[in-house]
Parts: sequence; structure tokens; C-alpha cells
Amino acid sequence: MRLAALALLALAAGCSRQAELNYKHCLKLRVGMTKADMIKVMGEPETTIPYVEGKSLDYLKGRTAFEWSNPASMPGGDHVSLDDASGKIESIRCSNAEITAAVFVEPPAPSTAAAVSHSTAPAAAKTAAAPAAEPPALSLKVAFDAYKKKDFVNAMRIASPYAQNGDADAQFLAGLIFLNGAAAGHEKDGQNVGMMWLYKSSRQKHAEAQAVYTKLLMDTNGPSTTIVDEAKTAAAEGSPAGLRLLADVYLKGDYADVTPKDEDEGQKWLLKAAQAGDPTGQLDLAHRLQAQKDLVEAYHWALLASKHAVTDKFSDPEHSLSSSWTQGEKDDAAKLIMQLRATMKPDQIKEGASRASAAP
Repeated sequence: MRLAALALLALAAGCSRQAELNYKHCLKLRVGMTKADMIKVMGEPETTIPYVEGKSLDYLKGRTAFEWSNPASMPGGDHVSLDDASGKIESIRCSNAEITAAVFVEPPAPSTAAAVSHSTAPAAAKTAAAPAAEPPALSLKVAFDAYKKKDFVNAMRIASPYAQNGDADAQFLAGLIFLNGAAAGHEKDGQNVGMMWLYKSSRQKHAEAQAVYTKLLMDTNGPSTTIVDEAKTAAAEGSPAGLRLLADVYLKGDYADVTPKDEDEGQKWLLKAAQAGDPTGQLDLAHRLQAQKDLVEAYHWALLASKHAVTDKFSDPEHSLSSSWTQGEKDDAAKLIMQLRATMKPDQIKEGASRASAAP
């Protein structure tokens, strides 16, 4: 009896030790490995999940997922997807970790994205040929139009081969599709894959992809050092939203463990964002200038902000962060204009309006 108890105890200890090592082993996996290589690294998985139509994400049909447990202190299990046809790894998620440079030296590039198609799609569409040598601007315009109509299947069908071939615009669109087109209940999966595509696009200096990627890191409480570095890169790429995100780093002080709060530096970047045409940056700057009693400049920027049309992530995907310019913010800009006019002299109102009219 005592020997049996000791055997059970040893087995439990072994299982616990395996769980402790799973995450470290998972980080050694790479896209393209065979199932046999995966098992050599990870050991046998605790769970095998066949993705069957009606029971899984559409974009994972034809794949089989494997999962390994981690200690209860970690956010989740390790998840690897293999293409059933080739038997090779296509996507990796280690303990629900976001796909960032801090986690993956070479982020996974799952061709699972290419599988975003229904079984009813034409056969030719399912076996998309490699992109032509010419820039895919025309095809991607069609893909963006499909995305605007929330036709994610066709948008991904068109964009996927270009994204796989390294086109930054296509990778950006693929990121938006997975972020905003994931089936209900699978938002986390879509976010992980979407971040991977945005990461790839941002590494090619795609300004808007860089800004969206940075914002997602902020929203998901990524590492402070990574967020600050990515925000600086977004600003350097010249994205209006990226300039505003860097301003937020300094003005809000959320990452003071890396970069101290600095009102002057933050307002400098906020001004750059406003000058670059970011509507939220213009409104935020107007509020700050009102508090600083610079009423003419505050009026100028509030007027410019009020001229922007309300957009969302579908109507304006090329600048998807402009989805932050909501009807509520537009109403706030109108309210601020009324407040300023009530406290300004006629010549000040005229000067502020003149500056707004002269703005490009």
C-alpha cells in the first residue's frame, strides 16, 4: 500500500514538473516543425482538439490543435495548431502570451490565415496563387472594400497570398480582419493572430500597423519597456495616432517605471499629433490649452477636431485608430467650442477661426 502511495506521489510530482516546464519548452517551438519534432520538444500533449465545422473557428478548419497545461499561476495552457495536410506547425501560443518581440524572436506565421474561407467558396479561391510581381494595390483595394462590408471571408481570401508573400499592406489588413472579424467567443484567438500579422507589417515600417500594434499592447497590459519602445517607433514612423500614443506615454505616466511622466514632452508630441491631423489629438490638445488659458489656440484646435467625420474600424480601415473618433468625442468638441466662445472676445474668436481656416 505504501509503495503504491509512493508511486502515485512520484507520478504526481512528475506531472507537476512537466507542467512547470511546458511554457519554457513551448518557446522553443517554431513554425514549420513536424508533429514528431513538436512531441520531442513538448512531450505528449494532454489534449488533442480536432477542429470540426460548427465546433471551431472557421479559419482553423483542416487543422488539429494540441494543448499542454501550465501551472495554475499562469494565464492558460500552451496551444499549437498543425496543418492536417502537411503535418507541420502553423501557429503557436505559449500560455496565452501575446505575440510580441519579447516572446517570439521570430513570430509565428500561420498560414491558418489563408484558410479563412467557407467550404462553399470556389475551388480556385481556396488555392490562391502566389501574388504577381507587380504591387497588389488594385487587389488589396478590393480586399479593403470587402473588409468595409464585413465580408471577412473574401477580404482574407484576396489578402492572404499577398500577406504570406510579405506585403506589408496585406499583413496590416490581415491583422484588422482577425482583430475585428473573429467569431463570438473566440475574440482572444483572433486577437493573437491579428497581433502577429500587425507585428509583421509593423516590422516593415508600416506606420498604421505600428500604431495599432502599439495600442493593442497598451490595451492588453504588455510589458512597459516594450510598449514605450513600440510607441516611440510608432511616432518615428509618422502615424498621427502613433504620435498621440507617445504623447499619452508621457502625459499619463502609466509607464513611469520605464519613462517618467513629463507634461512638457507629452504636450510636444500631442501638438505633433494634432498637426498631423489626429482628431483625438486635436481635441485633447484643445482641452489642455483651455486649462492653460490659451483660448485662441484651444479654439483653433477644437474647430479643427469638430470638422472630422465620425469613423469606425470598418469605414476607415487604412487609419483604423481613427475609430477612437466617436460621436461622443465629436459632441465633446462641439461643447468645448461653445464653452470657449462664451469666454472669448470677438477678436479672439475671429483669430482662432482664421487659424483653423488656414490649416491644411
